[in-house]
Order: sequence, then structure tokens, then C-alpha cells
Amino acid sequence: MDDCRKGRIKVLNPDVNESDSHFSVNREGNIRFGLGGIKSFGANIVDAIVSERNANGPYKDVFDFMERIPVTMGRKAVECLVYAGAFDSFGLKRSQYFMPGKSGEPFIDELVRYADLYKQDKESEAVSLFGDSEEFKPVRPEIPSFTGEEDEMALLQQEKEFVGMYLSSHPLDKYSFEIENFTSCQMASLSEAVAECDATDKPRKVALAGLVTSYKAKTTRTGRPMAVATIEDFSGSAEFPLFGKDMENYMSFMQEKTALYIDIEYDIAASFETVHHHVFRRSVKVVENSRVLEEIASLDMLKEDLPRDKEIVFAVDLALAWFACGHRH
Repeated sequence: MDDCRKGRIKVLNPDVNESDSHFSVNREGNIRFGLGGIKSFGANIVDAIVSERNANGPYKDVFDFMERIPVTMGRKAVECLVYAGAFDSFGLKRSQYFMPGKSGEPFIDELVRYADLYKQDKESEAVSLFGDSEEFKPVRPEIPSFTGEEDEMALLQQEKEFVGMYLSSHPLDKYSFEIENFTSCQMASLSEAVAECDATDKPRKVALAGLVTSYKAKTTRTGRPMAVATIEDFSGSAEFPLFGKDMENYMSFMQEKTALYIDIEYDIAASFETVHHHVFRRSVKVVENSRVLEEIASLDMLKEDLPRDKEIVFAVDLALAWFACGHRH
């Protein structure tokens, strides 16, 4: 994904009107995620979707799709397509599928039930000498109106759950300016920075930015409390251990879905737990009187505008932190 982003090649969500079973390249030269890559989605349904589309053309809308698919699709299969973004081209918000329909049930349930009745009606019509009366044919359910705003973060998390990555957008996209101009290392490259520190026996400073995806409290082998925070950026994720008072001090920053800017100096020191221990001694400062970073055009302007007597580092959503690392005693 990172290579595609650097090459300005888009990786698009799976789409019932364009995706094949595997990854493919569309007419615009972008990569389209394959339907076969959606988790918990049957290969027989994938084959049916592609075969029907190739034989009779693109699906006009979600009703046309449900009517034409020659296999039975339960709610779980339809959910997979919604959460993966495979229905996005039909023009409905993903949230609309889970809003109450006219019957009071979620629209997605009405849709699945309608498809079953429609296919039963077609089968009955095929064996009937006179055909069914129009008044007894199943009626397409009414699409619920959408009001308000979607929970974009929740939808992205669901998307990642079903396709294994963020495709339609990334939670860090709106912070691309900060990441591009203020970081010196990606999470996926962090181990290389640590290896360089080991090899040269010299401290190494790195600046990163990422999204907290998990925070787990644990205990060390000696029974001391600790925690591990997993932070993810566009390239991948890395784990950050927190011990003792550090864990207490930084718990408020390590909330899931919080985006942070992290400035770390790696050093090697002996400790009673391990002979070589990469030290993560930290202090945190919340930025006072912060301003929106996007309004600052360059790093030079930023430096000139900051107070000279304070170390201030911008992070995201006012969860602003400076991680200054040194020797652990």
C-alpha cells in the first residue's frame, strides 16, 4: 500500500461492478481489490457475481444486484459487501443498510427477505401456466432516508476488518501534512532504526506519527505492571512498551483511535531485566494555546512562531505529546 501511495496508484475498494475474484487493474490504471479477498465471503458467491455481470452487464442498483444473483445470499454475505465498500457505487451510504426500514427492521434484513421472495416468485412463475398476478409480486423495500453524518472511523474499522486494510480512506489522511513534514521514520522501518542503534552503539532519533490501535495492560516476569501500546501508520504498526509511572502518565494518550506524533531517541542501556534494553523513558507535555497545523505553510514558519523557551510538538486531536527518551535507572 505504501509503494502504491508513493507511486500515486490508487488501491480501490472491491466493487460488484468492477472487481474480479483477485486484484485487477481498471481502465484508469488503478488497482481494484478482488471480491475473493473479502474475509468470510464465499468463493461460490464471488464466482456467481462475476459470471452474472459478464453475461448480462453491470448491476444497475442494489435491488437489481439482489434479484440477479443466482445464489442465495444471507445477511452475513450482504454485510460483507457493504462493509467492504463493494456496494458504494450504488450511491447509498453504508449506514443506510443498517437503518430501520418501513417495517421497523434494518433495511439490510428487508433487502435479504425481498431477494428470497423475488426468487421464489420467479421460480413459481416459471412453472405456472398463467403466471402470477402483478398485485401478488414482491415489492422492493423502501430505502430509508439518510440524515446526519456517518461515523467515518467506525466504518473504516469495519472496512479494515473485512478487507484487511483501509481502502476508501485512512484515519490518518487528514494529517498527511504533519506526517509528510514532521516525521523521519515509518512504523514499518522502526526495527531498522533499532538495529542501527544496536550495530553502531549510538543513540538514534526518530520522529513518527500514528494511530493507537490497541493498549494492553500486562505484567513483567518480575510481576511489575506494564502495558504495550500498538501504534499504526500508513506503512504498518509498531509496539511501544510502557512501565511503572510511564504507564500511569501516558494512559490518557493511549486511547484507541487517538493519533499521536512521537519523537523518540533510542539508546542502549543495561537493566536488571535484560542485558541490552532499548530505553523508553518519556515525559509528556500537553501543548498550550495550540493552533491548527494545516494553517502553517512551512517548517521554517513553524519554528519562528513557536516559543523559544519550550519544547512543543504537535500531534492530533489535541492529544499532543512529546516522548523524550533517556536512560532508565
